[in-house]
Amino acid sequence: VLEAQLKELENSIENLQRSNAELELALVECPGDEDFMQAVAENVGTIARRQAVAAKLRQTIQIALDLNSMAGVTFTPADRVAEGAAGEEVATSEQSERASYLHDLGVEVRVR
Repeated sequence: VLEAQLKELENSIENLQRSNAELELALVECPGDEDFMQAVAENVGTIARRQAVAAKLRQTIQIALDLNSMAGVTFTPADRVAEGAAGEEVATSEQSERASYLHDLGVEVRVR
């Protein structure tokens, strides 16, 4: 799902960049055209916002892939760790932070 959202965002960014290139050519033919200049400025802002979202999605996807590759890791609740829960592998704080980050974004995390 996240990869599909990222691909859609990247396509949208490419379309906006292509649109801006066309608008800039139009501005050469019609210098000072307020509508063209406004459209370029709006596209630049939208591109920047979408690039930031795409970067966050890439980071989220990488974290999910990293967690997915941790076969056999068991996330043990903090109170059980304090008790020295026998026979359970405890996740590192980095792994727990990554899982928590994904959970906060609404990504379901299942640990094997």
